[in-house]
Amino acid sequence: MKKTIFLVQILIVLGFCACDVTSLGDPVVIAEVEDEFELEIWENLYPESRNLTFLIKSIIELEDCSNYKVENTYFISGNKIHLSIKDIVKPSDCDPGKAPAGADAELASLAPGIYGLRIDLKSTVVNEGQVIFSEDEYSVQMYTENGIRFNRDRLRRVPEDITWGYINYSLAGDEAAAQAFLDRLGSLVEPRDVPDGYYGYFTKEGTSLTIQQQPESEKVISFMYNLTDQMAGEVKSLVTEYRTQYPGTLELFMMDSRGSIY
Repeated sequence: MKKTIFLVQILIVLGFCACDVTSLGDPVVIAEVEDEFELEIWENLYPESRNLTFLIKSIIELEDCSNYKVENTYFISGNKIHLSIKDIVKPSDCDPGKAPAGADAELASLAPGIYGLRIDLKSTVVNEGQVIFSEDEYSVQMYTENGIRFNRDRLRRVPEDITWGYINYSLAGDEAAAQAFLDRLGSLVEPRDVPDGYYGYFTKEGTSLTIQQQPESEKVISFMYNLTDQMAGEVKSLVTEYRTQYPGTLELFMMDSRGSIY
């Protein structure tokens, strides 16, 4: 009889312990959440500032309209960035076409430093990390990624006073005109080289320079040059001249570190 009573007492004690696992210091396990949104760090370029931006898009399925938006809010408090991804919003007027929902969360211009990063998803899942911002690049380190993912964790910053672009020609006979443009451009500004890496607007790998929106063509030629405010007017005039002289035969794109597109 004493043995039976003693066994019952042990079971009661174990029962109390099982009901209060937090008192033992055990971690609370949270199940992983399926990724719903993909984020990318970006830097918007302006004449007087550069703004860190998070590009957000849905990844579970394509929407029926190309202009679905991702509702979000964001703010900076001290040295911490708070981003809240709320929901996918259906547009009032549908632009036909299958596409992911998207949004740009553009923050103010920040001083270099280390910023805490808090991303919550639909006010239920919270992810923590940090953004390291230097003169040369942004990098993001996430401690948790539940319901979200970053497509890359590093973005090099576009150097000051440069321009980049491409020229594309469709007919073999237009190659001479494309080369003539590059010769004229080279007589105005000096070629520029940058460290290898992903800059958002372009990617540099060794001698290869790929512009973000350049077409896949064997006849496309990409380029990068120094460009100061004093020379910007002459370069724009040259671009206008060739666009007028070769409409429909030469595809020409240029952008500079102040955010101007030629």
